[in-house]
Amino acid sequence: MFQDENIINAYEIKGEDLDHVLNIFVRTNSGGKPLSKGDLLLSVITVNWAGSNNVNAREYVQDIVNKVAKYGYKVDKDWVLSCILYILDKDIKLTASNFDQSTACEIFNAKDEIANSIEAVCKLLNRYGMLERGLTSKLALLPIVYHIFKFKISRKVKQDFVNGQKQSVDTGIYADMRTWLFRTISTSFFTSGTNEKLKKIQDVQKLHGEEDNYPLSAIIATDSSLSISDKEISEYMRIEKKASFPILNIIYSSTDGICYLEPARGYDVDHVHAAKNFYDSDDKRYDTIPNLQLLGYDENRSKNDMSLSEWWDGKSSTEKTKYLQPANFSTDIRDFDMFFENREQMFSEILKKKLGV
Repeated sequence: MFQDENIINAYEIKGEDLDHVLNIFVRTNSGGKPLSKGDLLLSVITVNWAGSNNVNAREYVQDIVNKVAKYGYKVDKDWVLSCILYILDKDIKLTASNFDQSTACEIFNAKDEIANSIEAVCKLLNRYGMLERGLTSKLALLPIVYHIFKFKISRKVKQDFVNGQKQSVDTGIYADMRTWLFRTISTSFFTSGTNEKLKKIQDVQKLHGEEDNYPLSAIIATDSSLSISDKEISEYMRIEKKASFPILNIIYSSTDGICYLEPARGYDVDHVHAAKNFYDSDDKRYDTIPNLQLLGYDENRSKNDMSLSEWWDGKSSTEKTKYLQPANFSTDIRDFDMFFENREQMFSEILKKKLGV
């Protein structure tokens, strides 16, 4: 027997837990236009903003996402909402209860400073020479945005780096913020327990943060996994090409006021001495950090068509400085041992400085 009837499966929700409703909607809507929980929460905020000059929370957050993209970085609405909760000293879980009318009002009153603080961090990232592909966890940016927001220094930060101004990022508060960021990347700090870690850091910033003092030492002391020694530096030198981009980004980032990386450009990881020279060898050092470099897409393609000596000899003395090669760099494969040793030492010293070891 077959029954020809239209049947609708239904599930009755008991209670008035809005987060439960939102979670069900996100799951059941997976077959339609993708909507994150943040998308739905923006509707809640917009309702709470009703009567506030018709400002739309969704448009406000999307404007921030678009502005960040202009600097070469990708964030989504969920990240923006988590960032907002964090800098307002709230629980960063994306729940309806965390975006009640009181919090929505706080966001509305601080919306300009919030947007300016996030943009200021983007300017810092550009000045650091941070690339999207090297920025492995955007959560690491939250404590930096927090500091800039709390002390209302977004305007100062943006002025310090306006029109490519060569404000130093190697000393003072900008260097400490950079060290924090680079340590989280090199240690993969935010792979687990993110909310708990961020809460500890937030507590430290409340106690020790000052306008001209980013409390780096106190933040590092909150978690032993942020500690880096000479042993870790040596281990970084053994990282293979497939996982090398974040560490290479740190190595090639801004130094002494000079930055050769452009966040708007795409970069490849390239072997200095070509991999083909080692195909018949058991020596796998060729595929590790000391024999790797970051090259723009176009430059990497052109290099592949010529010998290393031809490529290197075609560079001016000014151009050569950006490739971070040892003094008296030899392109002869027979000198690979000396090259590898010298470049490993060079890169180790750079990492120690930038990671505050």
